[in-house]
This record gives sequence, structure tokens and C-alpha cells, in this order.
Amino acid sequence: EQVPAITYVAAAGSELAKDSGGSASPAAPADWPASFRVGITAERGAFPGMLSAMDKQTFLADIRASHEPLAAAVAALSEGAWTEPIRDMDGWTRKDAVAHVGWWSDHSARVITALREGRVPYQQDPNFDIDAQNRAILEEFRNRPASEVRVFETEAFERLVAAIEAASEDELFTSDRFAWLGDDTLATA
Repeated sequence: EQVPAITYVAAAGSELAKDSGGSASPAAPADWPASFRVGITAERGAFPGMLSAMDKQTFLADIRASHEPLAAAVAALSEGAWTEPIRDMDGWTRKDAVAHVGWWSDHSARVITALREGRVPYQQDPNFDIDAQNRAILEEFRNRPASEVRVFETEAFERLVAAIEAASEDELFTSDRFAWLGDDTLATA
């Protein structure tokens, strides 16, 4: 099961900043479980009720704020730093992590858009393996230049924000609103 893009964005910015000598972002609290680090899976519902008291504007503000550490870390990277491995990330480079975040942001934007248009985003696989998906993302972007990955992540984040802005609060926060999501809300897509 996928982790909401907002979680990846906050965690990735924090990890990239820490690995490049910066400090952890307040958008990625120190008490978050280690499973929320980029490249490691987590299950939904880790923070029950996290979105239940949120309105659309607060949700958007949180998403934007959680993306700021990633954007700042990416902006500070030298060309050579993109290909350096990130500590404790099984050989993933900064470029790999940014591509990963961008892919999941883009995925969330596509899911939100499709569901709001009354379409099925894709056929869900009961045997879905997030680790296999993450390996596929890694391979998809492995040979792309850092400049292309940077643009992709920025544009994917913009598509995600635009998709959320277009949705109503009911669409975002009501459980069972979209059958394809089961009990989840669009905000966790």
C-alpha cells in the first residue's frame, strides 16, 4: 500500500538536508517512525485521525510547508552531489530519492485527478509489492540527468498541489467517497 506523497516529501527533504550537512526539518518530526524515511515502506493509518481535523487550506499549507525542506535541499545541491549515495539508503543517490518523491507525487496527482473525473486510476493488484514498484522507479530514472529529475519532481509537486486545489473538502476528507480507495480518503492518495 502506498504512503501519502506528503509523507515522502517531508521525509525526503529532511534526509537530503541531513545528508548534505543541514539539519532535520521541523516538517519531518524526529518522533516519526523510521519507516517514513524515503525508500522504506510504511502502512497507512500510522497517524489515526491525522487528517480528520484538517481543512483543505490547512492541508495545502502543510503540503507546501513539508515540500520546502526538499526544495531547499535540492536547490543547494551541487552538480556532483546528485550522484553521491545517501547514508543508510542502500546505494540510493540524492537523484534517486528526488526522482522517487517526484514519481509518488505524480502518482498521487494522477489518482486524485482520475477519481474526481469518475475514472479508475488503474487496476489495483492484490499482490502489489511496493519494494518492486520502488525498484522500477529507481530503474526508470537511473540514467536520466539530474536536471531532468529536478524538473520532473518540481512539476510533479505542482501537479499534486493543483489536483488538491481542484478538489472539494468533501472529496478530500470523506471516507468511502471513492469506492476505489476503500475506507481511505482522497487526501491519503
